[in-house]
Amino acid sequence: MNRSKWIRSYVSIALLLVACVAKVGWAQESAPQILFLHLKLQSNQVSLVSASVASGKLKVFSDHPAALDLEVATSAGRVLWTNSVADPSFQHLEYEDPSHPGQILSKEVQFTNVEFTVRVPVIRDAHHVNFYSSRSSVGTNAAGANSLAAQSPSPQRTELGSVVLPPTTR
Repeated sequence: MNRSKWIRSYVSIALLLVACVAKVGWAQESAPQILFLHLKLQSNQVSLVSASVASGKLKVFSDHPAALDLEVATSAGRVLWTNSVADPSFQHLEYEDPSHPGQILSKEVQFTNVEFTVRVPVIRDAHHVNFYSSRSSVGTNAAGANSLAAQSPSPQRTELGSVVLPPTTR
């Protein structure tokens, strides 16, 4: 084999190897991942307890009254992704009526300190997640209140804080 054929073969193998490595790197980078954020809501302030990443595609569920808004944003504040989840500080409880055995009573209880987990997609350039409480005032209208006010909810959005994502999850 002459020298020019050997060089062409070597260059071809090198290019093929580079293409394979690039394809593997691209495939790994494009595989969807989910970031699990374990959080604490204490006195209307959100803080990060822990974070972990898992492979998979994020499913969005909308069968709950949305009351906690999430915004994944860049360090410059550009919002990359949003979602709403049920407010973890409110829990619906059911129990047997002590004075009427067999009858079930229910009530909604609000906790001031609660731990919960949210899922967000792993997004390139994501830096932090903003949290807002978005409870509507419709449920707070008393009987006999202005019927026009009862028909048009006025969402009250309160900032609950921001959590910086760990560097390993960006």
